[in-house]
Amino acid sequence: MKTLLSPGDLIDASWDLYRSRFRAFFTVSGWLIVLIFLHFISVLLYPDMYSASSYISLTRPETIGLILDLFTRFVLTPILGFWVFLSVVRIGMRGTSSQSINQNQIFSETKKRFFPVLFVTILSGFMIVLAQIITFGPASLLFGLGTWMHSAVLIGVGDVLFVFAAFGSLFLTCRWMLFYFMAPYVCAMDDVTKKEALVTSRQLVQTRFWSVLIRIVLPKFIFILFGLGFISMVTFTLQIFINGSPDMNVNEIIRLTTFTSRALTVIVAIFLNPLLILSDVILYKNLSDTAEKS
Repeated sequence: MKTLLSPGDLIDASWDLYRSRFRAFFTVSGWLIVLIFLHFISVLLYPDMYSASSYISLTRPETIGLILDLFTRFVLTPILGFWVFLSVVRIGMRGTSSQSINQNQIFSETKKRFFPVLFVTILSGFMIVLAQIITFGPASLLFGLGTWMHSAVLIGVGDVLFVFAAFGSLFLTCRWMLFYFMAPYVCAMDDVTKKEALVTSRQLVQTRFWSVLIRIVLPKFIFILFGLGFISMVTFTLQIFINGSPDMNVNEIIRLTTFTSRALTVIVAIFLNPLLILSDVILYKNLSDTAEKS
């Protein structure tokens, strides 16, 4: 590949690879079904609206349901989601190279790279935080000193700097977010150190900022539109069912809609996440190939 793929070609390539390796992707992404069962159990045990909004002590099943709900949403979902992400990247990497896919080997590779890629992902997020510190730090320092010293001048200067910091933060955050967007993919697909992953990602993107931005955003926008369309259709059908069931009380309606919304989100993620990730995998390989030519 001598030039960057167009957004249309990137979408087509992602879809073709998704179809040809669908079974492998579904085998990995399908693990998210576990979340649906846990959501179902937690919603059944979850306290009703009256108990949750009052000071009535919860029963043991209700307490278990509350803990299970929190554990599923804030502990298991991020861990399992990241595992699936990494596995899909490894499958996509093999798919783009026309290599055979062995699930045991994918499991082993994912296990080996889980913590290094997680660390690189955290580092990439830290770069966004650093952008806030760099832009808002001086203004916050002056404002704090002015408040401590009761200096109207310092407070006024700090207020003015806050205005410029807001624009600077927006610019630097968007720039660094894109610069280091590919770092987890670099670490997941190539044998590089954590620092090299960040440096490589920046080198690949820096000179082609707008071209890369379009190729990251546009495929995801198209794929997500289909997912939102599916969710809207099912939600509309569910609403018709609820309106046609006058015997359902408020608590039953809340439990049903809560479970359905969560289950739909997981189902869409199972089928849609591989497409979203594949577009980035193909783009990264394309960026690497064209960087070598330049």
